[in-house]
Amino acid sequence: MRGRDIDIDYMRECGFKKLILIEEKSGLDIILPDENFGYHNVAEILGADKVVSAIDVESQEENLVVTLGQFVKYMDSPQPRDTTINIISLEFSKSAMSKLVEPPLVVRTLSWVDQYFQDDEEEPPESPYAKPEVQKYCLMSPENSFTDFHIDFGGTSVWYHIFKGRKIFYLIPPTDENLMKYEMWMRSPPAEQSSTFLGDKCDCYRLELKEGNTILMPSGWIHAVLTPQDSLVFGGNFLHDLAVEYQFKINQMEDRLETPERYRFPHFYTVCWEAFQDLVSRLEDFRDHPKDAPKWLLKAVSTLYNTLQENSSDSVSQEELKRRKDELTPHADVSGTLKKTREFMKLFATHMNFGAETIKTENA
Repeated sequence: MRGRDIDIDYMRECGFKKLILIEEKSGLDIILPDENFGYHNVAEILGADKVVSAIDVESQEENLVVTLGQFVKYMDSPQPRDTTINIISLEFSKSAMSKLVEPPLVVRTLSWVDQYFQDDEEEPPESPYAKPEVQKYCLMSPENSFTDFHIDFGGTSVWYHIFKGRKIFYLIPPTDENLMKYEMWMRSPPAEQSSTFLGDKCDCYRLELKEGNTILMPSGWIHAVLTPQDSLVFGGNFLHDLAVEYQFKINQMEDRLETPERYRFPHFYTVCWEAFQDLVSRLEDFRDHPKDAPKWLLKAVSTLYNTLQENSSDSVSQEELKRRKDELTPHADVSGTLKKTREFMKLFATHMNFGAETIKTENA
């Protein structure tokens, strides 16, 4: 597709269920560094002594620690590489490099983090009110790097631009059957998991990306990535209105798999409550003409309501309930927002076949 065709109206109309490939960046309103930018520039800006986590591709464990200076030497060395080291978790949104990169405009428009959180240097990153740092990643991968099948944290959607090199994606749609197979595969012993190519057990599609390509990947897609050529990629993650169901579905899967916090979306429920309150307030605009309320808005609100109201469910542990409560911002009006939602959904359900039947009515 052409970048100029990808705007918020298009995304709401199509629902953003399928991966979108944009072959060249024109019209995307994306900001990227000069074409001569390379690994050494990353080290110069962020600091050659900056310590980063890296993946040992053979073991698929993120158990290596290197400095950016060491990694640049590794990439530039003419000697054969004894190990394959992949850096895919270098987030730089609060660094001097941030001004060189901005996601496509449609991503910035959709992103809950961009909409509801301001940059605040006074809030420590561990604070539930701090802006999650997930929008801008720099991925630096040598030839033959491979990242095994995974789903991006919290069911986030992804923007991904090939600045240098090439990538091959193996993509599995997030059907219920495929998600079940993925969860079973994730539960299997490490030796069995590493020897099983999940793509052989599901409908799997291959997509080769070259320099200059950008993709927008919807929520929940299972994917593996092969690097056939040294590459430099910019990308990021975002929660948004059009994928609420899958965002909760993947977050709940992460709960079941006991995914470590470092691999979870930071302050997931804080972000969801901020979005929920705003989306409910938008329904006010349609009080006098409920037939005009867009279905994407009603669906987002009803799904958020159904999940966030579970404050006494047997399916949620007391520890988890406490964590969710601790993540609420001081201005979160929990009872007021839930009450207003029930009122709105009943109103809209009298005018269209959507709404009240889709929400649970406990405490109604």
